[in-house]
Amino acid sequence: MAPAGDFDLFATILEFYLQTVPFNSARTREYFGHEGIYYTETKTLFGAYSMRNYGPNASTRGPTTWPRYLESNGYIHYDYGGNGGGTGVAMMVLDHYMYTADEVALARYYPLVNLTLTFFHQHYKNRAADGKYLIWPAQALETYWCADTLDGPGGTWVPPYFHGIVGDPQADPNCIVNDHPTVAALHVLLDRVQHLPQSVVSEGDQALWATFASLLPDVPVRLAEGVPVVSPYASYPVNSKTHNSETPELYSVHPFRYYSVGRAAVSNRSILPALNCMVKPGVGGTCGNSRGNSGWNQGVMNAALLGLTDLATLWVIQRAKTAPATGYRFQGFAPHMQDYEPSADHYGNMNSALNWMLLQPADDANGTAIAFPSWPCAWDVDFKLKAPMNTTVEATLRNGDLVKFVVTPASRGDFVRVRNCTRNVYL
Repeated sequence: MAPAGDFDLFATILEFYLQTVPFNSARTREYFGHEGIYYTETKTLFGAYSMRNYGPNASTRGPTTWPRYLESNGYIHYDYGGNGGGTGVAMMVLDHYMYTADEVALARYYPLVNLTLTFFHQHYKNRAADGKYLIWPAQALETYWCADTLDGPGGTWVPPYFHGIVGDPQADPNCIVNDHPTVAALHVLLDRVQHLPQSVVSEGDQALWATFASLLPDVPVRLAEGVPVVSPYASYPVNSKTHNSETPELYSVHPFRYYSVGRAAVSNRSILPALNCMVKPGVGGTCGNSRGNSGWNQGVMNAALLGLTDLATLWVIQRAKTAPATGYRFQGFAPHMQDYEPSADHYGNMNSALNWMLLQPADDANGTAIAFPSWPCAWDVDFKLKAPMNTTVEATLRNGDLVKFVVTPASRGDFVRVRNCTRNVYL
């Protein structure tokens, strides 16, 4: 929506989440005894758990069954920072401001960011030996589960533990520690709030978030087959609980853009760990789902954001050749892919990839954008897209030559860099 400049419709999503804040804040206090808001993947129109995924009524739960705060659907047990979580909502708020520079809108929606960060700041009590946060118990999306189940004596609940001791942060767990989506999200969010105006974020909050950022664990990366590669988690010895075909190790690309060719163009952050995951599927036993290209699989967007032109081009073509779902008047629906029919994601992810192939943000304080970062030079194109800081970019590419390039306002021209097709460098 942001690249297309569709900020009115964008705001309706943020308004939905904003109206859930009173309920969600009260739920956090009731279930966990601290402040903040959190969401899981499925929710009602007022922000509560989906009844189907919550399972047995809270009034029937006791010490040997699911705790009241936990949905019985194992796919979303402890996923507070990945699918459908508050971190993604906070990212949308910050993107809305990055593109519009609208401080009035930022002030309205910033509570979604502030309360989400408050939740993660207060929720995780365990610390590593170096004082860094241990995000535990956790799971890496729907793919890598926590091992806690109703598998105790007589079908009783076995809670998360470290070597059988609940809450011992220094021993091997039965549950993931530092899942990749949550850690990547917190790094990005806490970095970006440092650059927000003090008219919205107080000096005290800025200091609080700076301290929180200094206590974050590293984004999980490991050495596999001699190369650095993003990891779904920092540790998870009991890794038999694997499901679905998601790629939590690549959430640092989309949706959180910790790794992107745009960011790499203006910083010294290497995107090699993410690239290795894309070009070496299955490396070290993970990244096996990085090549998915249907429905909600996000490989096409990751390829675009990482500058993998050939792969992004191939996958966009494959999606574009998919015939629309039958029986629907709206031709923007694809057939059944995962979960339900029709698929709204199949073409939606393709469209997002096309936008990022043409123009993507560098996510820096200057609002830099990169044009043609993963666009095939053999494709002629005319485009008009939004860039950060209320900037519009219009361009025409013919036979690999840039024949039109207009940045509005002109004062923002120095902050839009162009990939030269001939030399494959940024100008």
